[in-house]
This record gives sequence, structure tokens and C-alpha cells, in this order.
Amino acid sequence: MTERRRSYEELEAICTRLEARAGEHLVLQRDLSRAKDQVDSELMRFKSFQEYTTKTLDADSDDTFYQLTLEAIIEAFELELALFLRVDKETPRRFRVAARFGCDEAPDALPFDPEWFPGAESRIAETGDVLFDQWPTLNLATAIICPFRDREGNLEGAVLAGVTTDGMDFYEQIRDEIRVPFSVLVRQAGGLWINRQLTAGVLAQNERLSNLTKSYSRFVPF
Repeated sequence: MTERRRSYEELEAICTRLEARAGEHLVLQRDLSRAKDQVDSELMRFKSFQEYTTKTLDADSDDTFYQLTLEAIIEAFELELALFLRVDKETPRRFRVAARFGCDEAPDALPFDPEWFPGAESRIAETGDVLFDQWPTLNLATAIICPFRDREGNLEGAVLAGVTTDGMDFYEQIRDEIRVPFSVLVRQAGGLWINRQLTAGVLAQNERLSNLTKSYSRFVPF
């Protein structure tokens, strides 16, 4: 029995189907590669968060705490610059720049309005945002900022990270997918900061009580 020869049209149809399948495989490989890169990125970010917590618990000064926070943000999100901002208790509606990373020329203080931070989540700022209008010296092209609050819900500060107009050729645009992990890290930093303040307050009170007890002991028998 002789094998029937396929027509040109049949061979063309087979080639078309094979090309379609090859295209589907390429799309699948690309999607799998993207998924793997995203998982790897999240794992590295989670590792950075863990290392950050361990280091900051042992921080011996506020400046060290600030710097560790900014270094963790730069490493976890691969951004150009970062600022740790504290509400200036003596001057209303002003942030004090407690620490900076990647922007040595940033001012020591920045104006702000509490209405810029209606909630506790981070937000991405693009061209035309009020932050760019009010903070032109930072030369930002894209940025993400998240506030942190004290136990009573009062604004205590914020962490800003972003890319300057000069750095856009070297850094990617900030994507919406980092808003949640950025918020998590900043809230973690805020919680650690508040605990540091509470611990410092307790230690100071204990020292006052100790000094007071020593003073009384000179006049009152033990």
C-alpha cells in the first residue's frame, strides 16, 4: 500500500499549526520567566525585610536606625534615592529630613500638608503631583511616599523614595505593584521607631526614679 502524498495545501496547514504551537510555547515560556522573576524579587524583598528588622533592633542610635531603614528601601525596591522624614514638632506643617540616601543636596526641611496623607497607605506620585510642586529641589520624576503614625493616629513622619529626572535613564518607572510591600516596610519602620521612643522614655523614667531614690537615701534610712 503506497502512502498518499500530502498536497501543498495540507503541508502549509501543518506548518501553520506547528508555528502556532511554537508561538504558544514561546508565550508560555515568557510568562513563566516573568513569574519566576517576580517570585525571586519577592523572596529577595522578604529577605531584606527580615534582615532590616534584625539590624534595627540592635541599632545603637536614631541616626543608625534612619540609615538602616533607607538602605533597606533602596535594596528592596531598587530606587535611586530615599528620605526619612520626621514631623517637626516646633514648626507646624514642616518635615525635618532626618536622613537621606542618594540625594546629598536635599534640604534639611520640607513643607507638607496633612491632607496629602489621608490614610496609612503609600501612594505613587507622578509629574504634576503636589509633592513635585512643593519639593522642586528634589528634582523628582517619579516617587512613592508612605506616612507612619503614632499610637494615637497622629502623623509622625513619612518615608519617600523615588527617581530623579536625571536618573530615569538608569532606573525603571515605579510600578503600582510595589505600593503594598512599600507600605508594609514603612509601617514596620514606624512601629520600630515608636517602640524605640517608648523604650527610651521608660529608660529615662527609670533613671530619674533611680536618681530620686539615691537622693532620698541620704536623708531617709533604707
